[in-house]
Amino acid sequence: MAARYSLKWFCWTFALSVACMLASRSTVGAAEASTDPHTIRLKVVDAAGKPIEGAAVSCGILTEQKGFNPNQDYVTSADGIADLAVPQTMRYVRLTIHRDGYAGLLGEWWAPATEHIPQELRVNMTSGTTVSGAIVGPDGEPIAGASIDASLDGGIQQLNPETPFRYLDKLGQYAKAVRSDKEGKWTLANVPPGDDFNLLVRMSHPDYIGDEHDGQLAAASGVTLQQLRDGTARIVMPRGEIVRGQIEDSHGAPIREARVAWSRTMRSMDGNFVTADEQGEFQLPPMKAGKLFLAVAAQGKQPQFKEVAVVEGMSPVQIILDSGRELLLKIVDARGQPVPDVNVRVEAWGKLRSGVIGRELHLLKGLYPQQANAQGSYAWPAAPQEPLKLRIGKAGWNDYAGEVAADDALHEIVLHDSVVISGEILDAKTGAPIKSARITEVAHYPVSPANPIVQASQFRVVDEGRFSYAASQWRASEELVLQIEAAGYRPKWIGPFDETAGEVEADVRLECAAPLRGRVLGTDGQPLAGAVVSFTTKDTDLLARDATYDTPGLSTRTNDAGQFEFNATMTRPIIVAAHDSGYAEVDLELDQQPGDLQLRPWARVEGRVTQAGKPVVDQVIYFNPIRLLGGENPHLQDDFSATTDGEGRFVFEKVPPVPSHVYPDVSVWDQTKLMSGESIPVDLQPGETRVVAIGEQGATVRGRLRPNGEIAPKLDMNYCMNYLLQRGPGITPPPPVQRAGFDWRTGWSFDWKDSEEGRGFLNTLPHHFVKFQPDGSFVVHGVPAGEYQLATSVYEPPEGCLVDPVGRRVIDFSVADADVQRGELDLGVIDVDVKLGPQVGDPFPAFGYEGLAEDEMGSIADWQGRYVLVAFWATWCGPCISHLPELQAIAKELDPERATLLSISLDEDPAKARAFIAARQMDWPQGLLGQRDNPLVRQQLGVSSVPAYFVLDPSGKLVNRSSQLHEAVSALEQALAESGEKVSQ
Repeated sequence: MAARYSLKWFCWTFALSVACMLASRSTVGAAEASTDPHTIRLKVVDAAGKPIEGAAVSCGILTEQKGFNPNQDYVTSADGIADLAVPQTMRYVRLTIHRDGYAGLLGEWWAPATEHIPQELRVNMTSGTTVSGAIVGPDGEPIAGASIDASLDGGIQQLNPETPFRYLDKLGQYAKAVRSDKEGKWTLANVPPGDDFNLLVRMSHPDYIGDEHDGQLAAASGVTLQQLRDGTARIVMPRGEIVRGQIEDSHGAPIREARVAWSRTMRSMDGNFVTADEQGEFQLPPMKAGKLFLAVAAQGKQPQFKEVAVVEGMSPVQIILDSGRELLLKIVDARGQPVPDVNVRVEAWGKLRSGVIGRELHLLKGLYPQQANAQGSYAWPAAPQEPLKLRIGKAGWNDYAGEVAADDALHEIVLHDSVVISGEILDAKTGAPIKSARITEVAHYPVSPANPIVQASQFRVVDEGRFSYAASQWRASEELVLQIEAAGYRPKWIGPFDETAGEVEADVRLECAAPLRGRVLGTDGQPLAGAVVSFTTKDTDLLARDATYDTPGLSTRTNDAGQFEFNATMTRPIIVAAHDSGYAEVDLELDQQPGDLQLRPWARVEGRVTQAGKPVVDQVIYFNPIRLLGGENPHLQDDFSATTDGEGRFVFEKVPPVPSHVYPDVSVWDQTKLMSGESIPVDLQPGETRVVAIGEQGATVRGRLRPNGEIAPKLDMNYCMNYLLQRGPGITPPPPVQRAGFDWRTGWSFDWKDSEEGRGFLNTLPHHFVKFQPDGSFVVHGVPAGEYQLATSVYEPPEGCLVDPVGRRVIDFSVADADVQRGELDLGVIDVDVKLGPQVGDPFPAFGYEGLAEDEMGSIADWQGRYVLVAFWATWCGPCISHLPELQAIAKELDPERATLLSISLDEDPAKARAFIAARQMDWPQGLLGQRDNPLVRQQLGVSSVPAYFVLDPSGKLVNRSSQLHEAVSALEQALAESGEKVSQ
């Protein structure tokens, strides 16, 4: 799904962070190039060609050349000139140019395009336009001293198709600090011209609630881009509740300089934090009422999470940090010898992750020991109780990356010597060296060998036919696969190599294969220069957002004759061409030549979102072409997002004219403004503007789903998955979806949600995703007259991933013209039978399962005579994986004569589960139940979501069932204690 903040900035940050990690991870040796830097002369001029003096230029370069400073800043001279120092070889170049009064620019080059950057580069800057407005409080009082930032959201492309420059989307970052004056007024003067984008204004003030995400308060205040342009924008900042607190140790002494981070969700707290004063007191910025999560950390104390309810006049929050549990590590090599002075970095704590993948967790930085001693021993005396994701490494060794729990036990971490893959790249027929080739990493995991992803932007160039590829960083269960490719040859993969491979000699022989060559023709039928052309296969990810299909490693630009060329692929590709004037795509067979791709004008979609007749502001809307992404299908994922303005309106200025659907962001996992999300299929024609209305026309349909059965009182109906389907034809499905043979005349099928083809077909039909309230009540606005089906799947409240429903039903009903005229249709109470499987005190079904050996079988009955903690899990379930360190510790603590931990995998592919279990060293009893839609799971066991935990007594009766591991463990401990048996050895 598309991000809710600046997508382009997020994509850039993510790509660069990954590229930086890979730059440190691997190097390719070739003939030694000259290390003397040279210069590129950059000349910056205005629209009239007049030099711009004093423009700030920042240059960032990814290079393997040692001793070169990759990040340098410059200022243009009176002639508008800056001489940029660059190394001989470059993988990536990023230039930002900004000056007061002008719209800032960003230019990017990825290898091999870096080889063609001209020695003299001329860039035209456009004068910035002005936006302005006033900031007021809830009573209309002007707010002085508010900080104002702004960013661009979608629509803006390259300034010139022949150059890689575009407008900077982060405006405040490259301008003087903007604050409101005593009348609440403010002005920002570096905004690009035009109206084909959404300007997201962000504000903060110590006495008022600021934006949780860019543009939130402006949208809630009904502000439009036109109002910002003419200076009439009036943005209201609400007052909030003050959250204060006191942080003490277990003896009541205040803890100074403790850090407190906050967020509405636990996953997104690793940003700013406040620091407690000398008395251990802290205060957060004003907050709106509701649930708030805190993460608190201090030197020498156990970090902890705390959930608070923000209410009016709330009392100070009391937080006590104690000494915690000790994390003990012993870092050794493969021979068991200590590895001295190894670096240790925390990348995640429980559900809290770093804002940038692979980076150190910001909140904990400097609060824990960051190096093992000379004997390879590491101790963190006050580690948190939640699992930690650590990266442990040292030059010359493969990094270890995995989860470890602080349980006072000594954990041995094994580091292996760096893996170095060397060899020659040869013509398979002649045996001659291939002088110019590329090496690219492939993300390959033993647990998912059928789903590798080529890391297209992370390639290295080999010039002399021989390569040496050194890899040092490893994630848990990871293997190294390399793709070798060259012009005129079929790519080839070598590997997989695991972290114990050491030094490997692997010559590579490539088979000849014709490159993919074609032309792009403009909408006028003439060859078009400067169009972006990209390809993707099932093993690559072409992630295109907001009409930008330019992906490093997968994209090129057409030459003056409109021509483009790609190396041959290993599987069938899709090729996409995009330009300011239009779009084209072609789905090819393997080795089929693309020929001419003629652009068709972009389509445009605009609309309005209402609920109960009122506009819905600050609502995220998605536009997605209907594509199949799994199996052998080339992976083209083009997501577009927009946010409704103060009148509930949204616009997608440029979208491909292909079968698509438009829908709002509504989820059972988050609080949303909409009670239902209407998905509107659109079969757009080139150049068409389509106007859609979400929630506007039709009757309001309401009702309540009432579960019947013993488990009904414990159900939270918010977690039902519900679809309101209009019985009628939709748009014509794309050919891959058509081939699946679905037909709307047969009505709703739950199979639609279980396959790529089914989900694609559903998106060709008008439907709503309906969000139930906890009591099962629902409201759907804007339902036209017609025949409908409401399909519901009921789940128990999940801790992690939904598996099988405990009840299903499809309800047929009609909306008559009279209902539309009256404005409402009440379906009343709808009953659905639910059954969760065995209840406490019932005998647990003595089901059989596969063992770790393919011919091995086991049964729950085998474990009678002792207490059993049965843990249902799957490799695709993130929360399940996060619990593994705790399960490992539990398995070690239990007395095997009295109690056993048994994990049961619900993976559809037993081989995948077996490989994962071996890679993660899950050395306690394991079983494999097979497909997660196995009728046994639904009908007898009632495993509605995973993880799921069951505690059985020695006779095989159910003592406890829970989605929470700590609840299951407490029940087991209580049962053991009451029976007089020991909990541990």
